[in-house]
Amino acid sequence: MFTHRKLAYCKTGEAAELLGVSLRTVQLWVDAGILEAWLTEGGHRRIRLSSVNRLLNSKTSAPEFTEPVEEPISPSATEASAARSSLKLLLADDDTELLRQYKRKIESWHLPVDVSVADDGYEALLRVGRDTPDLMVADLGLSGMDGHKLLTTLTQSSYSSQTEIVVLTTSEIQEASAEAQGLRRIHKLPKAAPFAPLRKLLEQMIARRAAA
Repeated sequence: MFTHRKLAYCKTGEAAELLGVSLRTVQLWVDAGILEAWLTEGGHRRIRLSSVNRLLNSKTSAPEFTEPVEEPISPSATEASAARSSLKLLLADDDTELLRQYKRKIESWHLPVDVSVADDGYEALLRVGRDTPDLMVADLGLSGMDGHKLLTTLTQSSYSSQTEIVVLTTSEIQEASAEAQGLRRIHKLPKAAPFAPLRKLLEQMIARRAAA
């Protein structure tokens, strides 16, 4: 284990191996402040082991966040084409029952959309790093990290040109979410009734992809 080494830090690849995630996810977690890191004079990133161990010991670093190794499947040409044309949608909210309701509702529209879910900020960043969704629908009150930090990390990263974001707001956080309006590719919808505008947004994204 890297935790037994005399040094108090590790390399990005070692942190990824310890946490069971990809290098891209580690980089996102560093940018979001979840992992403590710095750059050496030679420009190499070093990550503090204490922050890696803290994440390993937290409930948000449970085994379900590791990236599974699956047997390769050779899809037919039709299946492969359908997979490429489907939008990838990530729902992020710490209310698991609400996530299930949103997922069922969106799937009932029978649009070419693949829906995945994340119930905290850590998993949301992991899925962004692994899957690069076309659209992320997120509650700013996500557990595990500050919602504005999550948005800023994503919009300042290489994913900003690939992932659009919908911020779900309530009357209590209208002022807090105002900052998000200044970020690129951000849409703001009411948490209580987002479905009609969300469906319209998905249909517009699907139409743009079809036209391209």
